[in-house]
Amino acid sequence: MRSKNVIQPQFSQNILRLYKPVLILLLIFGFNFKVFKFKPIFINITKLYCFFLVLITSYSTLTCCFDQEILQVWPFIEYSSSVIILIFYDSKVTKFFENLSIIDTYLRINKRHYQSNKNKTFLYTTLLWLERCLYTGLYCISYSCYGELFYYLISQLSLLALDVNRVWRFILLDTVRYRLKLLRLRLGEMKRCDFYLYVKDRKTIKEDKMRFCLYLYKSIADVLDLITPELNASIFVSIICGVPKLIINIYHILLIIEDHEPVETVGFVIMQIVQVSFFLFSPSIVVELYSSEVEKIRLILMHELIDVKDASAKEDIQLFLQYTHIRAFQYRIWRCIPINIGLPIEIINLCTSYVIVIINFTHLYG
Repeated sequence: MRSKNVIQPQFSQNILRLYKPVLILLLIFGFNFKVFKFKPIFINITKLYCFFLVLITSYSTLTCCFDQEILQVWPFIEYSSSVIILIFYDSKVTKFFENLSIIDTYLRINKRHYQSNKNKTFLYTTLLWLERCLYTGLYCISYSCYGELFYYLISQLSLLALDVNRVWRFILLDTVRYRLKLLRLRLGEMKRCDFYLYVKDRKTIKEDKMRFCLYLYKSIADVLDLITPELNASIFVSIICGVPKLIINIYHILLIIEDHEPVETVGFVIMQIVQVSFFLFSPSIVVELYSSEVEKIRLILMHELIDVKDASAKEDIQLFLQYTHIRAFQYRIWRCIPINIGLPIEIINLCTSYVIVIINFTHLYG
C-alpha cells in the first residue's frame, strides 16, 4: 500500500481559503481559531482585541440588562467564556483541514462540496441574524429600551457572535458526519470488487478495498479527535448557559398563562425557547447520525463476512468490525456527558424538575 502520510498543503490551503470569509467574520467577533499566520506582534494585538470585545460587552450587558433582563446575562457568560478559551487554547482547526484534505482525496470529494458548505454557513447565519434582529427590534419597541439603546445594541454583539460560532461548530461536526457517510457509500459500492480506486496527482491508484477503508475510518476518527477538546469546551459552555435560559423561559410561559405577565410577551418567549433548543440539541442530532452511519458500516461488513470465502479477506473484515466497536464515534464531553439523542430528553427532564421547584418556591398556583 502506498504511503498515506504525505500532506497536501496546496489543497488544504485551498480549503482554508474557501472558509476564509467565515473565519474572518469569527475573528471580528472575537473567536480566534489561529488559522491566520500573523507576526508575533499582531498575534498579541489580536488577543488584546478579543479581550477588549469581552470587556465592552461586559460593560454594556451589566449597564443595560442586568437589572431588567437576567436572560441577557447568560449569552454574555457563554460568549466571554468561549472567547477566553480560544485565546488560551491552541486551536487545531488548521491541522483539521490539512488532514481532511488527504481524506477527501481518497474519498473523491471535490471543491464544490466546500463551496456548498460555505454557502450553507452564511445562509444559516443570515437566517439566525434576521431572527435575532426581529427579536431585538420587537423587544425594544415593547419595552421602550431607547434610554439605553446604544448599550443594549452593543450587548447584542455577544448574541450575534454566538450565532456565527454555533453555526461554525455545527459545520465542523457535520463535516465529519459527511465523511462517514461517504465512506459507507464507498464501502458498499461494487461489492464484488476487492480493490479501491482513487485519483491522486492525476494518477489512478489501486488499493486493497477493506484495508484502505479501515485506514479511512481510522483517519476520520483521528480528525475528529483533533477538534474534540475545543468542541467539548464549546458544547459544555452552551449547555451550562442554555439550560437556565430554557428554565426561565418555560417559567415565563406559565406566568403569561396565569396573567402575571402581558400576553404580548409570549412571542418573545417562544422565539427564545425555539432558538435555545435548536442550539442545544443540534450537536446531539448530528452525533447521533455518526452512530447511525457506523451501524450501517457494520451491517455492510457483516454481509461481506458472510459472503467472502477467502480467509485473509475475512480477517481484514473482522479487524474492521472490531475497530468500529473500539472507536464507535460515541461522543462524550470529557468522558462524562454523552452527546446523543438521549441528551435532549435529559435536558427536558432537568428543566421540568427545576420549573416545578421554582413553582413551589414562588407559590405560582397559590
